[in-house]
Amino acid sequence: LNCLCGNSDVSEISSFSNCMCACAYSIDRFCGCYSYQLLYKTETKNMSAMIVGKYEGCYSVASFKNLSYVTIGFLTNDVCLQYCNSRNSSYSATSKSTQCYCLNSLNINEQLEEYQCSYKCNGNQTQNCGGLNRLSVFKIINMKFYLNCEPIAYKYEETNCTVKITSDKYHNVFNISIDFGDGEDFRNISLEENKSTVLYKTYDETGTYKIKTVLFDTPLNNTDYIQVKRKIIEVDKINSYQGCFYDRKPFEMNDVIYVNKFNMSNSICEEICANYGYNFSSTYSGFKCSCADSFGLFNSPKFNETCNKICLGNESEICGGDELKFYGVFNSDPSKKKYYLSRFT
Repeated sequence: LNCLCGNSDVSEISSFSNCMCACAYSIDRFCGCYSYQLLYKTETKNMSAMIVGKYEGCYSVASFKNLSYVTIGFLTNDVCLQYCNSRNSSYSATSKSTQCYCLNSLNINEQLEEYQCSYKCNGNQTQNCGGLNRLSVFKIINMKFYLNCEPIAYKYEETNCTVKITSDKYHNVFNISIDFGDGEDFRNISLEENKSTVLYKTYDETGTYKIKTVLFDTPLNNTDYIQVKRKIIEVDKINSYQGCFYDRKPFEMNDVIYVNKFNMSNSICEEICANYGYNFSSTYSGFKCSCADSFGLFNSPKFNETCNKICLGNESEICGGDELKFYGVFNSDPSKKKYYLSRFT
């Protein structure tokens, strides 16, 4: 019933048999016993792994030498698989509804008719767990699912993510879903095991995007992140008004701040910024003015938010937004200055 977390390894490892109690809400899993705990290492965000069992058929106990088994009252094929994986075995096998065997070799020429392995598992009556002196044998396969994206990308330029699956002849083809984190680009692809594919993507806004992949019919999923930056300031050379933009720390528009609750307008703000030698002026909250030499790093407002505050010095104008600093940006003096695209790295 308890889940514990920590940052250090344990000093002493106990026998796995001390942890062979069923999870309270899933008897297909071990969850430790009493004062003994199963310890797992947290996986990295862009790789997930699991063990799966590939059914190899029904075999006779007499086909194997020096076999031993462990009795598990809530036995399922999944539970036996976990136990044998903890013993670094190559195969798991169930028999007589409650017996779990671990094997390291298999002769496929000794496979029996399937009807001889018809005993139901004690822990799951929909599964067969061998028969009288008969084994339902599974090959233990370690599957790994990878997602690796380029950490840095640039607006309007192509970037990519690589998806890869490694396993040992479990499935020929896997189905995968990918969410590129922009609320628009969702893809479904098919990928053969032990192969990788490169997915290309272009973002038209800056920001940090969370990429998510899911491997269908498994619990495996991964996340990675792409930080999209800009290379240029996109300037409208014809019009003074550049648009409504969102700003946050580190603020672009905080070099000069002028507040006038009685007579603020966009033209007054432009004049102030031009006098201070800045290329761009911005108004917000209806009565605040700020200046800078760049803008637009954090895109336009989202979710129906926009620049909608009336200028307190001119009711026919809009002076930016209110909360979260939505700026209406203008060229400070477009009639006297020339503006070129400034390049960033």
